[in-house]
Amino acid sequence: MSEYRYMAMNREGRYYEGSFTADTAAMVADSLGERGLLPIKITARSSGVSARLQYRPKVSTASLALFCRQMSLVLRAGVTIMKGLEILQVQMPDRLMREEAARMHREVQTGRTLSESMSSTVSRIPALLARMVSTGEASGNLDEIFVSMAQYYEQETAIRKKIKSAMVYPVMLMLVSVALLFFVFTYLIPQIETLLAGSGAELPPLTQFVLGISHFIQTNTLLILATGIGLFILYKTSTATPKGRLHRDRVFCRLPALGPVLLNMTTARFARTAAIVFRSGMPLFTGLELIRQNAGNAVAEQAVDFAADGIQRGESLATELDRAKFFDPMAIQMMRIGEETGSLDDIMAQMAEHYDRESQAGIAQLLTLMEPVMLLVMGGVIGTVVLSVMMPLFDLIGNIK
Repeated sequence: MSEYRYMAMNREGRYYEGSFTADTAAMVADSLGERGLLPIKITARSSGVSARLQYRPKVSTASLALFCRQMSLVLRAGVTIMKGLEILQVQMPDRLMREEAARMHREVQTGRTLSESMSSTVSRIPALLARMVSTGEASGNLDEIFVSMAQYYEQETAIRKKIKSAMVYPVMLMLVSVALLFFVFTYLIPQIETLLAGSGAELPPLTQFVLGISHFIQTNTLLILATGIGLFILYKTSTATPKGRLHRDRVFCRLPALGPVLLNMTTARFARTAAIVFRSGMPLFTGLELIRQNAGNAVAEQAVDFAADGIQRGESLATELDRAKFFDPMAIQMMRIGEETGSLDDIMAQMAEHYDRESQAGIAQLLTLMEPVMLLVMGGVIGTVVLSVMMPLFDLIGNIK
């Protein structure tokens, strides 16, 4: 038997954390369910690997949006959850979502609620959706919850598509640049070196430097590739730990041009998640845990944890987030106004729209800056290579005259 750490919530939204000894994580989830608790996270202490978060392909936000949209239509048409899942396990275009619908259908047949099946240790459904469904089941407005979650995931999908489409051109330009440089240093320069060696011309320092780079690349190609792969693996390994991920996100957020864009994107995601959580009527402390899980930035998660500790002491959300020193003064002020007027959910929705616009503008500006910088770098490299080749040729022509 192994010892497991768990985080769970009851139907009233109270948060629980503790340890449990069992053979498998599934047994822990079943035991928590018998106590009326919904498991959020179950972690094996011996390995430090979350049973729920073991590496598996994730369901895309587009598939989640379609699932929520169709479930809302099914429920509003008067169809039962059981029948709806039976329909969706056939109609969903995404294979992973079909598998999830089939799994949830089997578990609901055994007497579990939909939210409990979504919170299963083998589930690919995000904890946010599972908890929102639990809230909808308790309040009797499950169809409205699915509509809200469909809109949430549709917005997430639209933003990700915009970012991916904006990154196509710079990525292609970078790949072409790397390929061109590889061609120049491994094929073109060796041909020119043969020509210069046959002429007997004296090579200037710049030409010798460029030829030295070419020789190094030719003789150490495998070493360079192995080093690149090793650095990539080291980066992935280090950022897989909470400490490494926190360090990475802190460094990225402090970069001159990229940092403000990341801050705006994180603030927009935080506000969008907070708006839908607060509108559900979920207790603030419970909602903050879900907001933290969906922040997408380790520094923001740390700020939310800091705020949660302060709220337990009776402090306000805006005050504690201001002390955490992550969100900008405008976001803090808007949250403070929302708390004072009792409209924090509406304020968060407005914040999400504002920071979405700011992040999109920042991405466009960043890409506008990247293009000339990359062209200047490429032009400088090619110009240096051409100059290093032409200088000895000019000397050779001068000697002939």
